[in-house]
Amino acid sequence: MFAVVEQYITDSKYRLVENSADVKDFLDVKGKLSLKIKSGMIDASGEGSYVKQTSSYENKIQIVFKVRFETKTMSIPSYVKPNQGWAQMNQEHIGTHYMRSITYGGVLIGCITIKTDNKGDMERIKGALNVGASAKEEPLKVKCQVTKMEKLKEDGQDSSSMEISYYASVPLEGVSYTVAGLLELVKNFPEHVKRSTTDLETR
Repeated sequence: MFAVVEQYITDSKYRLVENSADVKDFLDVKGKLSLKIKSGMIDASGEGSYVKQTSSYENKIQIVFKVRFETKTMSIPSYVKPNQGWAQMNQEHIGTHYMRSITYGGVLIGCITIKTDNKGDMERIKGALNVGASAKEEPLKVKCQVTKMEKLKEDGQDSSSMEISYYASVPLEGVSYTVAGLLELVKNFPEHVKRSTTDLETR
């Protein structure tokens, strides 16, 4: 009945986020969908959990990673047709929509949140993180950026705090809440997904 296509596809990117508009653009979340996620009307694991936590960006900035890993897709072949006479059936029995395909895999959102109440410190942090960095650059770039920021802190040039958090649609095992741990998780996220049987997307 179902056609099964097994293929491993990984898509990863990162971005410096300063406001809610950046989040919507980076995650490709439309306005109404974002409101529904925040209100709990839609449970979008991973991305949804992150969106719920990003109500305000006052006095903070984030470096956000997104990793999407697909393992297989099960779909109804195009030659399969509905039963004859289905249009005359009671709609309470046949429903209003049908599922065409299921994609299995997982999504990871990892973010480094930097907070400070000092505007001067925030400007220095933005300079150290290189606000214009391209989302296509390697994660090593992020490590260098954060290292610069940490050097400012060591030299007593800023009073910021930094925390790391993860939001995933699959269970994560043995993760470390450090910059090195985040980059390692981004690299090895497919292995976490392979240990799960979570569906990623239904159409």
